[in-house]
This record gives sequence, C-alpha cells and structure tokens, in this order.
Amino acid sequence: MKTKNLFEMVLILVAICFFCCNNTFAKSTPVDENPTLLFNRMFSESVNDTLSITVSLPANYFKSDTKTYPVIYILDGNVYFDIFRSMVNIYSQTGWPYEVILVGVGYKDISELAMFRSRDYTYPIADEKYGMSLSGGGDKFLTFITKELLPVIDEKYHTDKSNRVLFGHSLSAYFVEYAFTENLKNDNGVFQNYIAASPTLNYNNYFLLQTMENLEKINPSLLSKISIFTTFGQLENENPDPAMENVELTIAKLEKLFAQNKFHGLRHKSIVYSNLGHMETAIPTLMQGVNWVLTNQLEN
Repeated sequence: MKTKNLFEMVLILVAICFFCCNNTFAKSTPVDENPTLLFNRMFSESVNDTLSITVSLPANYFKSDTKTYPVIYILDGNVYFDIFRSMVNIYSQTGWPYEVILVGVGYKDISELAMFRSRDYTYPIADEKYGMSLSGGGDKFLTFITKELLPVIDEKYHTDKSNRVLFGHSLSAYFVEYAFTENLKNDNGVFQNYIAASPTLNYNNYFLLQTMENLEKINPSLLSKISIFTTFGQLENENPDPAMENVELTIAKLEKLFAQNKFHGLRHKSIVYSNLGHMETAIPTLMQGVNWVLTNQLEN
C-alpha cells in the first residue's frame, strides 16, 4: 500500500512539473526587470513547435484593474516588435491617444524565423515554382493564434476582446489576408482589424484573391465590425518576378473586389507608397494602419 501511494505521489509530482514547464505564461519573464515587458516561450500543439511571445503593456497598466486595452498582434516579432514598441513609447510621450498591449509572435532567433515563416504564413502548399521546402501550414498557425495564444493573452491581461489588431509584412502580411478571408468564410470575428504591408498576394497565382471572389454568404453584421488596411511600395514594380503584377493593378483588383455588394459594410483602405520598396513599407504601414483602425474603433 505504501509503495502504491508513493507511486501515485510521484505521478502527481510529474504531472505538476509537466504542467508548469509547458504552461510558459505561468512564468512570464520580465525583460531587464521591466514589469511591462514580458518574454515567453510557448509550445503550440497545432504547429508542433515552440514560439517566442513577447508582451508589452502600457505604462499605466498596473494603475487600474478594470481598464481594458486593444491588443496588437505583431507577426515576424523578431524583426518588428522592438521597433514598434519603441515608436509607441515615443509617440505616447508626445500625445499619441492610444494605450495598447503589444504581442510579438516570433521564433527562437532570426535563423528560425527565416526557416519557418514560409511554413507558418502560407496556405495552401506552395507551387513548385516558388522553391519553398516548407509551406502550407497557415491553417495550423491560424489555429495556434486563435485557439491557443489569444485565450492565454485574454486570460492573463486586461484585453479588449472587441478590438484586436493583426499585423504582418510580406509573407506574414499574406497570412494576415488569409486570416481575414478565413474570418469571413467561417463567420468568425476573432480579429476586427487587419494590417497588411506588401502582402505576397501573387502566391499560388493569387489564390487568396480567387478565394475572396468565390465567397458567397458573408455575415453583414460581421463585415460592419471589420477594418482592413493594405499597402504596397511603388518600387515593388521593379521586382523581376514575372508572376508579380504591377502593384497598382493588384490594389485595383482588391478595391474592385471589396466594392462588390457582398462586401458592403467592410471598412477598407489600400495605399501605394511612392518611392518605397518591398522591405521599406512595414513601419509606415504599421503606424498609419494602427492609427486608422483604432480611430475607427474609437468612433464606433
């Protein structure tokens, strides 16, 4: 009997240890002893990999237990999280009216980012011409975001669940447009705001634009709550890829698509930045897009 009890106790201790080790958000690590900047490693069952999650809270976050904040989810977090956090801090000191929670979604390091972003940000599997060794896992990554990450963030922090923003650039902007499309297809209002800088919409012969075109029934009340902000750089027209259309033509297709009656009520804006190339659109898009979508949310 004693042996059995001891065995059961060991099992319980192992289970507790397993839970604590895997529930990384139970032990968020402050960065440089800053309680408003927290780093986590989070294992995703959907992706079957561990992601790096960095959270930045507003300066006055701990002064109220009841106030809730919009949450901006930043893909390619290894690259853009620190940049945008610094900009938000500076803007806040000069009268920027928005207090937001930032969540950077990234990988262990830049090498893993380069290796796995094509796996996680694309859907469906890439045509052979793209030469991607890993692709097509966007559906799994979207499940991670919506079913695993968002519930943890909402449980741990004072979030405004009706005011979430998803941002991406290039391939991760393709994922933003994919998440938007899946939102409409499945009548799922998990994100209300989408910001896409230079999305690779030419992926798989403009698969996403075709998917949007083929959408039949879209919930009007859902559309009325959604904003989508898309940009390109004019210098992207110098891209030697023959499969890549002129960006003005892509924008025109997107705007024509959104002008259809089935998209009535959707708040959308598309911009081509003059004298900017593909890698230069991310930061202006993020700042302008956040201002645009949050202004809309405040007005409503």
